Amino acid sequence: MIEVFEDYLCPHSAHLEISFGERFMRMAEQEPSEIAIYPVAIFDSFSRPAMYSTRCARLVINARARKSMMAVRRGLLLEQPPQLGAAELYSDERIISALLSCGIQQGLARELLSLNTGQEVLDRNIEHLRSISPPRILATPTVVIDGTTVPPDDHLTVLGASLSQ
Repeated sequence: MIEVFEDYLCPHSAHLEISFGERFMRMAEQEPSEIAIYPVAIFDSFSRPAMYSTRCARLVINARARKSMMAVRRGLLLEQPPQLGAAELYSDERIISALLSCGIQQGLARELLSLNTGQEVLDRNIEHLRSISPPRILATPTVVIDGTTVPPDDHLTVLGASLSQ
């Protein structure tokens, strides 16, 4: 079982998606009990206006019910703002553009963005991340394989080995 905690403003989460995203998508389709994706929001303070991570995490959570979670998360990770700070980087239009880039239709993209739900799941995901993290340290991506948290420097190696079995 592979568990991935990811923030949609985290460049390391995007790097993990570049390396393993297609395999994660196949697993979600073919072996859904073998992968769990936990959207979290720990980078909110780096965006202006704030709450970009929360908005994106809730989008992914809400997309789960519409069977488009994996595509939505992929679009958000691969189309992250290239830098932190500027307000235009965190607009709803930028989020919609990221969703369109991964094949989500504009109507669904706008619907997902307009939903004001998913906060309870997001809060549970963050609590779960806290429960497996060292005190006062939250990091993304956090990868857990068969109950063991993988050290950040070993993500690519350990995930590669695990996925090739």
